Amino acid sequence: MCFGDEVIQAVIDSGLQLNIIHADIFKQSIHLPVDTSQVIKMNDANGGTGELRGYVQNVHLTCGSIGTVANLYLGQKAPFKLLLG
Repeated sequence: MCFGDEVIQAVIDSGLQLNIIHADIFKQSIHLPVDTSQVIKMNDANGGTGELRGYVQNVHLTCGSIGTVANLYLGQKAPFKLLLG
């Protein structure tokens, strides 16, 4: 996926209900306002839980000639750069 000129490797999971970006990748690539009051808990596929701290609305992403707008939660310890549901 691309955000402007930045290329971000993404995993697409159609069973996921959230879009999550690793907080470090967000800080490096996407310079948009973050709502830090948005904190949610997420269950992972292995039965563990994690906390997502921060929410960003209306992030314009492209993949080739296809564009989309996503709302992203920030994950501090995510094992991926970008996860799209």
